[in-house]
This record gives sequence, C-alpha cells and structure tokens, in this order.
Amino acid sequence: MNIIHSTFKNENTVYTVIGDLTLQDSNNNPALIVLSRGGAPFRKDYFEELHRLCFSEILSIEINKIHTDLEELSSSYNRLRFVNIPKVISVGEALNIAFLEIKAPYALVVWNDLQIRPHLMTDKIFDRLIKHKELCMVPQLFNSKEELLPSFVAPANYKKQLKTLFLTPGGNDFSTLYPFDYIGLYNKDDYIELGGFDVRFANSYWQRMDFGFRAYMWGKSIRWGRELRFSYMEDSFQEDTTLDQEYKLFYLKNLAVSYQGDHGIIHMNNLLPFLFGLKGQLYHDWQLFMNTRKWVELYKYRFMRDSRNVVELWGANNE
Repeated sequence: MNIIHSTFKNENTVYTVIGDLTLQDSNNNPALIVLSRGGAPFRKDYFEELHRLCFSEILSIEINKIHTDLEELSSSYNRLRFVNIPKVISVGEALNIAFLEIKAPYALVVWNDLQIRPHLMTDKIFDRLIKHKELCMVPQLFNSKEELLPSFVAPANYKKQLKTLFLTPGGNDFSTLYPFDYIGLYNKDDYIELGGFDVRFANSYWQRMDFGFRAYMWGKSIRWGRELRFSYMEDSFQEDTTLDQEYKLFYLKNLAVSYQGDHGIIHMNNLLPFLFGLKGQLYHDWQLFMNTRKWVELYKYRFMRDSRNVVELWGANNE
C-alpha cells in the first residue's frame, strides 16, 4: 500500500467532489484530468466532446472559480466529475488531489486550452503507451500555428551551474526531465509512490524541476509518447525559469543530496555554503536545511543515484 508523503497535500486544503462516477468493470482505459485556465464560454460542448472519447472517467479541476453549472454538467455525463477547490493552490497540489480521487491506474493530464485530436485518443494507442511502464509519457506540443515547441527538458552543467535546455524530440526514444506544463500520461501508483508534486512550491517551474529530479534519482523516468500530440489553441505556455527563493528548497532536496553506496544523504558540510552562498534569513534557512536533511534521511533508501549522476548520464541515455 502506498504511503502518502507529508508534502503531498496541505492539511488546510479543502475541496468538494461533484458528480457520481459510473464505471464499467471491463473499462481499463485511463482517466482524463482537465486543468482549467482562462475563460470557458462553451463548457457544455467541450465536455460533451470529451465524453465521446475512450476515457474511463473525466475529472475537471476547478481552482478558485465560481461555476453554477457543475451539478448540471456532472449529472448529464456519467463519467464526468468536478473537483472544486475554493482557494488558490498550486497546480501540483491540485494534481495530487486528482490522483487520489481517480479510480483508473493511469491518467492523462491536459489543460482546457489544448486542442485534443480524437483520432489519437484510442484504446490501442493508450495500450501501447501503457506497455512502456514509465512514470509519465509526454506528448509533442505545438503552438496555435502548428509549429513544434521545444517542450522537452534536458539538464546540463554549464560552468559548474545547472542549466535546463529546451529541445524538440529526436530519434525513437527520448527522455525529458519533467512534464512540460504538467501535461502527460501518468502512472497513478508510481506518481503516488514518488510523492507527487511537492505542495511547498508555489513556483511551477521549481515544482516540476523537483518532481523530475526526484523521479530520476529514485529510479523512475519520463519519456516521449510518440503518439501523443497536442496543440495550444491560444498563446502557448511560456516557462519561467527565474531564480527565486524557492530555488533553495529545490537545491536542498535535489542538488545537495549525495548518493553513497545504497542511500542518499545531505552532508553537514553543506550547511555553511548553503547559509552564506544564497542570500536569505539565516535562522529560516538553517531550519530549512535541517528539515530537508531529515526528509532525505526518511527516504534515503529510495535514492538510486544523485543529481550529478542524473546529469552525467543524460547525454549518453538520449543519444
């Protein structure tokens, strides 16, 4: 049985699930998790189109939005439910909630501003993708002009600093550090076992960077699902890689961890460089260091490599 990590959900986050799910026993197809942003003037038409597809269930995430049509829509479609979250939370935390609610073993995560190609949403295609047994399979993404976007993320060292390169996929097998814009086909059990997205991150870039590095350090991988293709209907998502205060938590959970023999550890000799190398409040940063060191100790045997090894092996594994 999976243990829910302490970073999986804030204790004070409340939500309501609207709709009753009716599943057919023979339906093993993935769930569809829909994230919402912007306006949605044709919601009924949108959900009617989704309901025609092969998904075993559809879960729409409504964050800090007021909609009066949730009961009506959920009663109209027997596989449609809504998760209504009254306050603003991170996308990662919303997805953690969604993965606790879905029944299916896999889930495709999309946004409501993506154009979904019905001919690519078939039983056979999802069966082929699921056979890869990856934590997540990610799509090719295109802008509204059908131009391929550099949505595959590769870590690299440049002058002893971690950099992320945004690439387009090549060859037959291609890894990415994390799911761009959270989009992808996820394995539910692997997702929960990994701890999902850390809710302490408000910055989506560092939240996804943490998810990706933790996945690879814990022996999982995120790869290209060749059959998956989506296009943004409006301006495409732009990644914000700004170095902010949340980098400290990312640094400690990932870059400060060393792999020794059979476990991960944060050595105490990292403390002073951390306190004085990154500007901040000394007492707060000391607490952050010690608490993160305890977190690494708790999960130390889950580590199969450290971040340096992940970066070093990246090029060789993607040639």
